[in-house]
Amino acid sequence: MILCIDIGNTQTTLGLFNHANLLKTWRVDTQKKATENECRKHLAHKNVSSIMVSSVVPELDKKYENAAQHIPIKFVTSALTFSFKIALPNKRELGADLLANAEAASRLYDAPLIIVDIGTALTICVVNKKKEHVGGIIYPGMQISHDALYTKASKLKPVSFKKPKELIGTTTTSAIQSGLLNGYAILIDGFIDKIKKIPKFKTAKVVGTGGLLPIIKDDIKNIDIINPDLTLWGIYYIAIKNKGIT
Repeated sequence: MILCIDIGNTQTTLGLFNHANLLKTWRVDTQKKATENECRKHLAHKNVSSIMVSSVVPELDKKYENAAQHIPIKFVTSALTFSFKIALPNKRELGADLLANAEAASRLYDAPLIIVDIGTALTICVVNKKKEHVGGIIYPGMQISHDALYTKASKLKPVSFKKPKELIGTTTTSAIQSGLLNGYAILIDGFIDKIKKIPKFKTAKVVGTGGLLPIIKDDIKNIDIINPDLTLWGIYYIAIKNKGIT
């Protein structure tokens, strides 16, 4: 079995795969100051033959590598082999999570593709008809915007990510909630509309994923496919494509 790990800035998502079957997924908070022993707890599963990791938290990479002990472990980097081509001036700049998303989408769906990942950051990746990753958009995520709002504005307090009943908030809390949830849905639709005005991406399929997608998915009109496990599948596909990890 292959244990696939997506280490994000806020949460770490894990998935256990056996012969192209995703048996189990679970999430834990990302502890950037975690010890090797704490990392080892996440790897303690029977019959794991190898581990593949996508990480955007480099300070944890060595700890997971040491925690794996005798189990072979590999990290997603642009130096590996993919089902798509990286058509960028500096392919090393492409984050591991974006590589995994593009790999899964390229395997599962017909190109051209627009891949929207709503997490700590909002990322949008674009893959053309030739299955070339041609670039994307990175924008501060909802949590970052929320935290910036209440830390920079003295009278504002943290709110829960719960959509208010009305667009126009009648309290400070509901006004902030409307701004965040409705605002990001409108923002994402706006980005997709603009990308689709480019002739070669007019027919692109839009794939949505990310931990915060469920909160606003019903208000985003331009997403065609929702795959909450897209990144994990990408990590798995990268593992089996690069010989020696399985």
